[in-house]
Amino acid sequence: MNNSQKPYLLVRSLLMGLCIMFLCLISETAKSQISLLNKQIDSLENALSKAKGPERNAILIEYGYALNIKDTCESIKILNKGIEGAIGQNQHSTVIRGYYLLLHVFNSIGKRDSAISISRKKIAYALKFNYLKEAAYSYNELAKFFLNQKDFDSTSVHLKNAEKIFFQISDNGGLGDVYDKLGLMAVMQGNYKEANSFYDKALNYVQNSDSTYLIGLVTYHLGFSFFQTSDYELALIRVHKALEIWENLDNIGLAPRWNCLEMLGNIYLKVKRFDLALEYHRKALAVRKLGWDGVIADSLNLSYAYSYNNIAETYFLMNRLDSAYWYADQSLKIKLRPATLASNTDIANSYLNTAKIILALGQIQQAEKYAERSLYYYISANWKDGVAESHLLLAKIYRKMVLQDKEMLHLNEVISITESTGAKLIQKQAWREMADLLLSQKKYKESNEALMKFRSLNDSIFSEDMNKRIAEMNVKYETEKKELENTFLHEQNTSQKKIKLYLFWALGLFVAFALTLAGVVMLLRKNLTHKNDQLSRQKQIAQLIEIQHQRDIEFKNLELQMLMGYIKSKNDMLETIRTVMLDEIKSNCNAPVETFQRTVQTIQSHLVSDQDWDMVDKQIEKLSSGFTSSLFDKHPNLTTGDLKLCAFIRLHLSTREIASILNITEESVHKHRYRLRKKLHLNGDSLEGYLSEL
Repeated sequence: MNNSQKPYLLVRSLLMGLCIMFLCLISETAKSQISLLNKQIDSLENALSKAKGPERNAILIEYGYALNIKDTCESIKILNKGIEGAIGQNQHSTVIRGYYLLLHVFNSIGKRDSAISISRKKIAYALKFNYLKEAAYSYNELAKFFLNQKDFDSTSVHLKNAEKIFFQISDNGGLGDVYDKLGLMAVMQGNYKEANSFYDKALNYVQNSDSTYLIGLVTYHLGFSFFQTSDYELALIRVHKALEIWENLDNIGLAPRWNCLEMLGNIYLKVKRFDLALEYHRKALAVRKLGWDGVIADSLNLSYAYSYNNIAETYFLMNRLDSAYWYADQSLKIKLRPATLASNTDIANSYLNTAKIILALGQIQQAEKYAERSLYYYISANWKDGVAESHLLLAKIYRKMVLQDKEMLHLNEVISITESTGAKLIQKQAWREMADLLLSQKKYKESNEALMKFRSLNDSIFSEDMNKRIAEMNVKYETEKKELENTFLHEQNTSQKKIKLYLFWALGLFVAFALTLAGVVMLLRKNLTHKNDQLSRQKQIAQLIEIQHQRDIEFKNLELQMLMGYIKSKNDMLETIRTVMLDEIKSNCNAPVETFQRTVQTIQSHLVSDQDWDMVDKQIEKLSSGFTSSLFDKHPNLTTGDLKLCAFIRLHLSTREIASILNITEESVHKHRYRLRKKLHLNGDSLEGYLSEL
């Protein structure tokens, strides 16, 4: 510590002392508590004067701890004396109790090093005499201390030691507490996926313990972690459940309740349910005032500052900027007072919120100043998500100031931080801003890449997998709710008679349920048999229809073959007659040439008549479900001759058969096929294959 810091710390200590004196003078609750403690001290003094032997050491330790409110030095001295006496008489549980109380005394006066030393002595003594549970919980307490100091390595070491012992003694509550702290450590490091894994493991253990409060605590922490990873539906489920658990517990204070209400307000804020967000934040403020009324001045109450900050953020998103600024300013003023002992994270949160509001009010220079202060405090607190949000806000400010280099610098910082922490929502906003910045610089390719990353993140937040997980968590929540209700029922009804009565009713319900289930199973089987019969009949009908359809096709094919045979035979006969008459005309000069020529022309016109083609076309349409019309729709440039040739090719007639039916040469058929391939735009594809697929 340098000399320049000493006056500040001295003034701060004096202010804290004055605040404590002020609280003791104005608080009736504090006065009554002091009076009660004084009576306890008098009672212990009286018991101590009469006690002898081993009993005296236990009373001496309790007396020394109670004396802490009057004389801390004397309290420590008496506690040490009682511990030494208990060690000398091998009173192991009394020694451990003495170390526990001495540890609390050192913590109350801020002597952390002495508290750590006592914790280690307690652990060594407990392990030596096989008090494993006390040793494990001491490791847990040490881990909590180092976690508050952000000494994650030491925290991890002590939690591993506690975990090993809790496994050895099968303490589910202790294991749940260990994994809960590991989850909290992961959250503080920004590793939310790892945190969720630890919290799930913690929840599995505490649900098999007797600590309902711890179940609520782990459930709340899991909801907080889901909130940080933008899994808002899961966060709502968990925090609502934690609130439900804690509202049914007595003697846990009001802090768990207002923390849940505040978290629900924050979640609803993220999903843009501003009405619900404002409602829950106001409820949290009301609960805080209920707990602190008459105990501490409003201007020094850090708890009120949290609610003011949250209400300010809600008003800001509702675009009620004047109200938002008033609440944000009140919150920041409280946190900046040394007597409130606000953390760097708390102060950073207020600076960030106020900067956003001031920016919206158009005061850009002032917004830049506040954003830089929030960045400074977040860095001091080593809170990565806060650092990323501050960089993002500074990037937006520099965009308004048209300082693109600075804007790019801060956006890159945001992306780098969020890629390591997995904070998808902040990262998504950064990529959106980056895409706009690159577009303004006419870097179109880079802008498009940034936009694609933004869309990818946006899609992943509300993916189908998340919807599935939400459905699974809803089912699990309902199941766990029923289990919790049964547990409460069991704890509240300790009487043997009531237990037997409940068992009787449970048995009756089970029998009724079994009978109902049997009836349902029978109905389902009957229904299934009926459906199978229907399916079997439908299958048989379908098979008969298919057989009939195949027969119809075969019959139509036979008709078509007969028709084509008839046309071919007719054409052959007419061609023979025509040839004979032409030969007669050439060889017989007396033949009636004019009559023969008309007859030949008539025969020529009937070789392939329109009537024959209509019959063939209709039969093809029946077999091919509109082949000709479909072909003409796809290729309207085809002539009637083209359509005839396509129909004959589809019927797999040879070139000779087609030439015979059309009364043309085989060479003409080849030429016609060549022209037809061009009209159908067929390059290397088979003409027969193409027509068969239509």
